[in-house]
Parts: sequence; C-alpha cells; structure tokens
Amino acid sequence: WVVVAARRVVWPNGPRHSRPVGPAAVPLPLNAHAISAATKMDSTRYVGRVDVPPLAPPVCGDGCSVAQLVAHYSVANTIIATFTNERQMHFTDNWVAAWREVNGGAGPAAGLLVACMNVQPGQRAYAAFAGRLRAQGVGVYTANSDEVRRQPQGGRWFHVLPLLRTGVRLLLSDSDAVWLRDPLPYLRALEAAHPRMDFAVSSDAQTGTDSRRLGAAVSAAGGASSPSGRGAHSGRRRRRHAVRPAVAEGAATDGGGGDLGDLGDLDVEEFGACWGSMNIGVLAFAPGPEPGVGRLGAMRLMEEAMAHLSEEGNLGRVDQGPLNYRWKHGAKGWRWARQLHAVRDASGPRLCGLVNGSVVGGVLPSAQFCNTLTHGVLQLWRPLHVAPFVLHATWMRQQGEHFKVARLREARVWHDPPFWYE
Repeated sequence: WVVVAARRVVWPNGPRHSRPVGPAAVPLPLNAHAISAATKMDSTRYVGRVDVPPLAPPVCGDGCSVAQLVAHYSVANTIIATFTNERQMHFTDNWVAAWREVNGGAGPAAGLLVACMNVQPGQRAYAAFAGRLRAQGVGVYTANSDEVRRQPQGGRWFHVLPLLRTGVRLLLSDSDAVWLRDPLPYLRALEAAHPRMDFAVSSDAQTGTDSRRLGAAVSAAGGASSPSGRGAHSGRRRRRHAVRPAVAEGAATDGGGGDLGDLGDLDVEEFGACWGSMNIGVLAFAPGPEPGVGRLGAMRLMEEAMAHLSEEGNLGRVDQGPLNYRWKHGAKGWRWARQLHAVRDASGPRLCGLVNGSVVGGVLPSAQFCNTLTHGVLQLWRPLHVAPFVLHATWMRQQGEHFKVARLREARVWHDPPFWYE
C-alpha cells in the first residue's frame, strides 16, 4: 500500500478507499526492507521519551508482592495490565502513551501495571524502562518463572492468577494493542447488563453477529441506562497525527452532529460467536464480590489454563489453546460433561458456558475491539456507527514487529516524534 498524491490509500489487488491522511500525506515504508530500516530508526523508540512532571518515588517497586502492587496502583478496584519483555518494551511505551492520551494526557497514568518477563531488576534496560514508566505513575514489576523462561507467550498465563486473587476488575491486554477510547465505563455497563458474566474476550472474527446495542441489554437487566458511546473520554480528539477514526474520517455521523459513538456501543456478540476463535489480545475480568476476594469463575479459568499448559507439549504450542480448546471442550483424551453451551440471562442466550458450566463468558464486539483487519481494512465499525475502543496489531501480511509498527503508524496511533511527519 502507498499514500498517493490523490490522497487515497491504495491496497495491492484491492479497492481504493478515500480517506484524509492528516494535514499532509504521511510517507510510509513501501516494502519489507524499507520497513525494517525505518523501524530501526530512533523514532520507533521515541514513545518512551515522554515529558511528565516528576512524581514522588513509588511506594511499590520490585520488592512488592502482586497484592501490594494492586493495592497501591488500583483505582476504583480496577487494574489495567499488560505483559512485556525486553524486546517488546517500545510497544509497551506506546501502550502506556495511548492509555494516558485517552484519559486526558495530563498527570500520571492511573491504574496501570506492567509485568516484565525474563528480566532482572539489575539489568540496565529494565532499570531504564521501569524508571521511565514509574515516572508516569505506572506500576512495573518482574514476572519470572520456569514457564516464562521456556515460553513467554504461554508462560504469562501463570502470572495472571495472583492478580485475579485480589478481587480487582482486571483489564488485560497485549502490549501491541492501542487504546483508542477509555473502555472502563463500557465494561462496567457490561457487568450491569450481564451480572453472571465472569469475563469478556476479544476474537478473531471478521464479521459481527446481531449488532445489539448495550443500552437495550442494560435496560433488560433492570440496570441504569448505559453510558453513551462516547465513553468517559472518547469525545477527545487524538493528537494531530493520530486522530481517532470516528473523528478523523468524519464521514459517518448520527445525523445530529455527533460522532460515530452517539448511537450507543454494542453488546457482547450473540452466542454463535462463542464457537469462533477467541483471542487473548483483550481479556476483561469482572471484579470479585468484594475487594480482596477473587471471583470464583475468573480464578477457575486461570487454574484450567495453567493446568492445560502444564501438560506435556502444550506450553510450546499456541498460547490460545486454553481459550479455544480446554475452556470450551476439554483436553486430550477427555471432554467436559457440559461442553460449550449457551447461557441465558435477561438479554437472551448470548453468553458462553465454559469449563463444565462453572464459568460464564462473553465475546466482545468485533466492530469495537478491533485488529488491523477489522479496523483498517474491513472497517466493521463504520456501517454500525460506533467508535472502536482498541486496535490490536494482529491479522497482517506478516506478524513481524516491523509490520506491526508500520500498520499502527498507518492508523496514526504509533506515538512518533514530530519530525517523523515533517
């Protein structure tokens, strides 16, 4: 793809899509060699150099337990967390920068925890990274284990359960996800609409289901009216070179001058989506019955995930195995007595019954919890007049780091220095 003088994005062997690209056309890498060279430039690491006011030294550092970290950094019993390693630290810098931006951009980040795998506190790269994030109010700690050493992608599952045991509302996402809107008001509305739901997860779906609006689900559950699609901060414009699609593209409004979110956000997908491929890019766990008490269904999920990955040969396989195999059906040689089934609540049979009926889940709407395919190519959010919450850098021609940076840069959500656009 290239950005041409006619200000159209041209995709190889595909249609042309008119779209403004900001104040000036942005030169983008055109091939793998150029992408590789560009990603090695200092600009790709710029996201870590953020000017923030100095803060008091954090109470919790590398010597704190997970429970102490959660107690110190949680806000309204909520933690937003990701896992990273030395190779992915620049993606994590971008993850933090995006979250701060959708929440106003001023002051320290609130409620964020970053677990760093396969690093030691004395390592120079980790010390610089942790100091940079802690200066922004982010909790940073090391997550090391034999499982992480053998396979970081699958090994990280073993470090989620301690977070869930604290009873917080846990929003877990990959570090190559970029938050475009604050999802917390939406997630609280989901909890009101589906009180039985232990967790909600993103998916690899390339289409939505019935596009039911969340407001109808909340009303059916007898809760308060749902927040508007704007969310707490979604009306804010992103910086000049990373305008939220609902604002930047500007072609689709609700007819009353509002942006794409004005018609209301979407409910979880209907039950048919439970059969599809779930993706751990975004996992939202409902809080426990009270602070300090974990939610039984959420903890059972992690226990089963750890059991699955502890079986011979499973840790080295795709880390999505617990979601799409064990939770739904069972494991090698055995099946749950109650495999994947629909769970009914006030909204109808929308939810996923998992782990022998002991856990209830939901599939987040693919039009708002997007990957690079559903966000930038299929643009599932546009015909439904909704604004995306997140863009996860998956579903590209290649899954390499350089391609991820290029696609996020194309969407104008990679935090580059100003000179990149001159």
